[in-house]
Amino acid sequence: MGGEEGPCRVLRWHIDSLDLSYQGELSDSMLGRLDDLKQTAQAEEEAERATAQITIGNHLFAVAGYGRGRFRFVLTDERFFIQVSKGKTLPLAYAQISSEYLTSVGVGSAAADLRFVVNSLGRVDGNEHVSRVDPCVDLVPGVPVDAWDVRQWVTRARNKACYWTAGDRFSGWRIGIGGAVQSRFYDKILEIVEESHKTYLFDLWAARGASRKRVSRGSSA
Repeated sequence: MGGEEGPCRVLRWHIDSLDLSYQGELSDSMLGRLDDLKQTAQAEEEAERATAQITIGNHLFAVAGYGRGRFRFVLTDERFFIQVSKGKTLPLAYAQISSEYLTSVGVGSAAADLRFVVNSLGRVDGNEHVSRVDPCVDLVPGVPVDAWDVRQWVTRARNKACYWTAGDRFSGWRIGIGGAVQSRFYDKILEIVEESHKTYLFDLWAARGASRKRVSRGSSA
């Protein structure tokens, strides 16, 4: 792919999102502790709610005053979002690793850190299971992406659509809408400014010689 500005330039490829689940059983002591903290998180006084925290390793997790779906507890910090059950019929833990942490330390180190946290909750049976993984690539297109014709996408997916903001700025493409595997190709600069605010990516791109003017991301889920 080329154009006036030269060929397409890949800046980096990585895992943007990773969800892991663990079979096992919550220990009785941890069950009692999390139940107490969950009650604290429901207190009327804000100062008391703020104490609903638990330290595991080098993590300080906030314990929510609610569960999620059939999971009894929710633990969060800047690196992990973990849903916890008593185990047996449900996974002991279902966890999402933050994109920034994956970018910072890599998949292997992040997964090992998460494994340590989950091991601290109770008995873990076997290896973790990958529930969701989103690979992606950041690049500088050789030609404006909004100039692409829909027929240039080589795919078995039946559904393809392009999107624009209210200010008529092209935001990206979505391929395979409603399917088991979906892909997106979008204006990452626009997404950072208006939605995710992941400004740490600017320094990573700058280290590879890219400006903030036009960086796109392709991802699959």
